[in-house]
Amino acid sequence: MRSLVPLSFLFAAWAVVVACGSADSSAFGGGSDNGDPNGTSSGGSSSSGGTQELIGDSSAPKTDAYRGSPLCRITETTCNPDDDGLNHYSATANTGVPCAVAPAPDAAPVADPMGCRLAGASDPICGAATPEHGDGAKCNNGTECAPGFDCVAADGMGVCRRYCCSGSCSENRSQNGGDTFCDVQKLQATGDKAPVCMPLKTCKLFVAGECAETETCAIVTESGGTGCVANGAARVGESCDTEHCNVGLTCLGQPGSRTCYQLCHTKDSSSCGPTQTCKTATIFNDPMIGVCK
Repeated sequence: MRSLVPLSFLFAAWAVVVACGSADSSAFGGGSDNGDPNGTSSGGSSSSGGTQELIGDSSAPKTDAYRGSPLCRITETTCNPDDDGLNHYSATANTGVPCAVAPAPDAAPVADPMGCRLAGASDPICGAATPEHGDGAKCNNGTECAPGFDCVAADGMGVCRRYCCSGSCSENRSQNGGDTFCDVQKLQATGDKAPVCMPLKTCKLFVAGECAETETCAIVTESGGTGCVANGAARVGESCDTEHCNVGLTCLGQPGSRTCYQLCHTKDSSSCGPTQTCKTATIFNDPMIGVCK
């Protein structure tokens, strides 16, 4: 899925964040997070309304019973992997088992710090954590990362990255202060997939050479930001909640109902199906670009 995006989204909200997808690239767009376009159009001109017609109905039920990304398996009776003890997880809040506890000002460190983490096909569980190991810290497993973080595979080693089960990384910065986006990656210890905030590698849509051969440029943030995302197997109309979309596609929708869409130029619908046209929305920073609908 293309980069794992937050979400009250397009449908009246486009959630890329993902970028979500095959989890060995640094790119859940498919991001990961996607915002709310205020209007849509074909041929490059905007119109009032029409957002729901462009992508879908924001009131439509999600395809799973979980809160946020289905990879996180969050319910009212589980802990929340996004929980860092500082209430930075409101989009998927109201869960029943708090794990992380933030230290009080000028107080001693929290004894036996805990964090909520994914546990394969089981519900997320509370486990040991290492508060001083935030974004970018080297690790072998999740216990070596701070609450709200887990250890993801990166070029043969493990790196701590913040969870984004809510689909959003809008408030999270990378270790060097750069932007991040929500993407699906593999956990170092188990190989299971998890939505995490990854450093954003910016790119321009439809411009050759912007990304590596194994990546494609897609919308990855709720504000319409674009980034390089790993090529995946998901095709047009298929779910990108756990898999990156194929080349030239972008992942949009709320977590639990993310879908791959064909990117296109609004003045040329030849890349769309015979019954489709290229329609844009305010999520696209360039009104000449949209998706086939």
